[in-house]
Amino acid sequence: MRLLEILADAKRRVPILHIERFFIFGHSAGAQFTQRFALVHPERVLAGAVSCGAYTLPDPQEPWPRGTKETRVKLPELKFDQFVQLRFAIIVGELDDARGHNTVDGSKALYGACKAYAEQRGLQCRLLFHVNRGVGHACAGMSARWAISNLFEKR
Repeated sequence: MRLLEILADAKRRVPILHIERFFIFGHSAGAQFTQRFALVHPERVLAGAVSCGAYTLPDPQEPWPRGTKETRVKLPELKFDQFVQLRFAIIVGELDDARGHNTVDGSKALYGACKAYAEQRGLQCRLLFHVNRGVGHACAGMSARWAISNLFEKR
């Protein structure tokens, strides 16, 4: 909600800004925010990318935040139908194992679960999956460059 407040404030201050839809990128904890923002507000995302994060899967049996099963947290509406149809990339460093959390497996799991989700519902899955070879968790720069050249510049 804070991001939307910041954007609304920027629009009030500079009315010529076109920020109804925008590009979004996040690495590590920022990737978790970015994916969850795109799940709740896919209509605001022109294209997006996440790099080396821990993600929410479309799995109602898995507790939040790994899945969509509510625990003590009241979840907003998660719009996986729209999310899987976004121009959105899941990027990971080939050697990433941040603090014992294997983000390579988690990134593959998100991509696979979203593809399966889309197939089951007859939706086009537009998500992309990319591995940065030879790097670990500190691949934000490489991931951002890949996202810029493969998503954000090719609309």
